[in-house]
Amino acid sequence: MIRRRVLTGICSNLAAKATVVGTWLVLTPFLLEKLGTSGYALWVLLTSIAWYGFLLDVGIGGAVVKYIAEHVARGERQAARELVASAVRVFTGLAVAALLLGALVAPVLPRILGVAPEAQSEAAWLIVMTGVNVAITIGMTPSFAVLYGLQRYDLHNGAHIVATFTEATAVVAALLAGGGLFGMVAAFIPANILTCCIAAWLVRRTAPDLRIRWRGATRDAFRKIVHFSGPLFVIEFSGRLQNRTDEFIIALFRPLTAVTPYALARKLAELGEAVVAQFVKVTMPLASELHAGADRAKLQSVYIAASRIAIGISMPACVVLVFLGGHILTLWVGPSYAGYGPLVAVLAIAYACRSIQRPAIEILQGIARHRVIAATALVSGVSNVVLSVLLLPLIGLIGAALATLIPSAIATACVVLPFANRTLHVTWRRAAREIWIPAGLPAGVAAVLLWAMRQRLELETLALVVAGGLLTALVYAIGYLSMPAAGIERRVLADLAIAASRHVLRRPPRPLKLGPDMTHDPVKEAL
Repeated sequence: MIRRRVLTGICSNLAAKATVVGTWLVLTPFLLEKLGTSGYALWVLLTSIAWYGFLLDVGIGGAVVKYIAEHVARGERQAARELVASAVRVFTGLAVAALLLGALVAPVLPRILGVAPEAQSEAAWLIVMTGVNVAITIGMTPSFAVLYGLQRYDLHNGAHIVATFTEATAVVAALLAGGGLFGMVAAFIPANILTCCIAAWLVRRTAPDLRIRWRGATRDAFRKIVHFSGPLFVIEFSGRLQNRTDEFIIALFRPLTAVTPYALARKLAELGEAVVAQFVKVTMPLASELHAGADRAKLQSVYIAASRIAIGISMPACVVLVFLGGHILTLWVGPSYAGYGPLVAVLAIAYACRSIQRPAIEILQGIARHRVIAATALVSGVSNVVLSVLLLPLIGLIGAALATLIPSAIATACVVLPFANRTLHVTWRRAAREIWIPAGLPAGVAAVLLWAMRQRLELETLALVVAGGLLTALVYAIGYLSMPAAGIERRVLADLAIAASRHVLRRPPRPLKLGPDMTHDPVKEAL
């Protein structure tokens, strides 16, 4: 039962993330063409502003996910209802705060970020509209948190897929109509409102007693949310410092156009972590459920398997980007960005380090042992900012990338993994035998193969780059699945193959097409 639930969650998470990432990767060259380098840089900064605005969530969404999972597992529906109502009241206030904050900072930020004087008025209105979008997104957080806490990943991710296609369609229509960046940002407002309505409707249909409403809030539920969400807010804030601050620092020390190549390199580098996140997101509510049942053995198994899978996903992606990053940039957005391959490589290693620690962070959040993680994340985030300010003027964009890599690597190796192993009672010998060796050894083989392939071939065409990436992934997958520790992964793949074959075998035969001289009975067809 648990394996099926986790598998369903992972597959639906991957489908949603693939839709989101794939859609915006395809649209990026179109956006560059329509907005230009400066316009795209401003769009990146607006996106970063929005991500900082989402911090108004203050970790409450994660708290709702955890406690909904725990209360439902224990049959405490009344406590779950009180939790939802309390969260709705809080998020309504936070949405209003997002609107006010957007209006407050709009006149100031364009000047700080070096926007040209003639474009500052439009930039201010763009920030105001970004605040509106942040407010709508915060307002829909309780609905998505309830769906995730109930582990209804199919509905949660289905709503995100619909939202992605709606947003992409609205953006393309706005740009083709000549609306520019202003029309593009405005197009997100109705798309987000539609997503909000869909999420609330899904909760009402799935769990009517947990539907989004004000009545039923209690002080105890509010205190429980606040107590758990504080460290989560620190973790999320620190993540913004590491992921969404470099662009602001670049805009302060370099021309605005320098933001664009860094943002493109980061978008490629974080692909591996984006996939890892979809695998390990299901572990947080699952860990809460297992912790509520005091099932330590299963909790250890989840941690080991999730950590191994996280490395197994991030390592081949990192190898491909380290060796082929410049070629991929050239094929994706044009030869003018070919020289930024080293930037992609450094950022890919940084995001691989972040991917490795993700399972530990999710599980420690699920069992409410995440205060050490919060403190570590805050130190890493502040270090990232300080190093970026120091290194960017000295060695350029690669300095900002190193400022992301160094704190992430130290935090992963020296704090997060040791603390998780100690808390979950996993010895280093077991971690090496069941996590590091099975997931890390095939990466060395794949790296040597891709290096040799690059030495012998000029990977200038799309076909050769794709072939190199697929061959690397295939070699890694064969080595990974051949390891004795990867038994869970082999069983999951076997289950998928069996399920797919059963689906094919049970598929009804296609109806025969009637020729012009054949008659048919409409009553039988209707039946």
